Amino acid sequence: MLKTNKAIAKRVKISKNGKLSRRPLGQNHYKSKLSGEQNQKKRRDLGFTKVDEKVLKSFIPHGN
Repeated sequence: MLKTNKAIAKRVKISKNGKLSRRPLGQNHYKSKLSGEQNQKKRRDLGFTKVDEKVLKSFIPHGN
């Protein structure tokens, strides 16, 4: 039986179609120096490349 890597499972969300998404880095503090456009972009989820998705899915075998 394969174990789920919990560190990755907490940071990655699996969509209904099986795509992986994550939140952008640098959202917690020191945001006042960023422009409004940069802050807006950090509110959107980011995807992964197909190669990265394949590797990350192997760490989440049960789709948690």
